[in-house]
Amino acid sequence: MNPIDQKEKPAHDYDARTAVVSHLLRNVAHDIRTPTTAIRGYIRMLLEGRVGSLTTEQKECLDVALRSASQLAALGTTVEEAAEVLEKISVESLDLRDLWSLACHANRPKVLAGGLTITERVPSERVPVNGDRAALSAVLEGTLAHAIEGVKAGSEIRAELSGGPRTDATLRIELPRSSSQLDASRNESFLKLRNQVFLHGGTLTVGNKGEQAVFTISLPGCSA
Repeated sequence: MNPIDQKEKPAHDYDARTAVVSHLLRNVAHDIRTPTTAIRGYIRMLLEGRVGSLTTEQKECLDVALRSASQLAALGTTVEEAAEVLEKISVESLDLRDLWSLACHANRPKVLAGGLTITERVPSERVPVNGDRAALSAVLEGTLAHAIEGVKAGSEIRAELSGGPRTDATLRIELPRSSSQLDASRNESFLKLRNQVFLHGGTLTVGNKGEQAVFTISLPGCSA
C-alpha cells in the first residue's frame, strides 16, 4: 500500500492511514536498531582483543560483519526519519508542471553559470499529482541540482513531463553523464530525496542511456 493512495480520500482517512504507517515504521526502526547496537558492540570488543587475540583473517571477517551491521543500523535510522517525514506531509492536489517551473527557477543561477540550456517537452494539460507541495518542490529542485552537478559547460539538458488524470506523472531529465552525478546519487541528501518520493508512492531513479545520464521521477497520478 502506498502511503499516499492514488485515489482521493477524505483527509481524516488519510490521517488515520498515516498514523498507522508511521507507527509501524517507528516499530521497525526500533526492532532494527536494538539488536544491531548489541551486535556492533560485541564485534568491537572482539576486534579490540578484550576476549582474546585474533588472527588477521579473523579480524578481516569481523570488519566485514561490523560494516554490514553498521549499514543495517543506518537503515533503522532512515526508517525512523521516514516516519517523521510522513507525519509532516500535508497532501493537496498539485500540478507537476508548476513544481518543475519552480525547480528550474531555483537552479537558474547554476544553469546560467555553466552555460547550460534546458529543452522542455511539457504537456499543455495539467499533470496532476497528490502530495506535499514543499516536499515535492524540494525533490524536483534537488534532483535537477544533482543532475547538473559536474556537467560540461554548454551542455543541453532535456526534460520531459508526462501524465494525466489517473495516469502516473513522470519527469525525465536527460543530460551528459558526469562522475559528480554518480557521486551525488549515492550521497545522503539524494537518498533523502528518494525517501520523499517513496513516501509519496513513487520512485526516483538514475540510469544511463549511452553517454547520457537519465534521472526519472515517477509519481502516482490522480484526478485532475
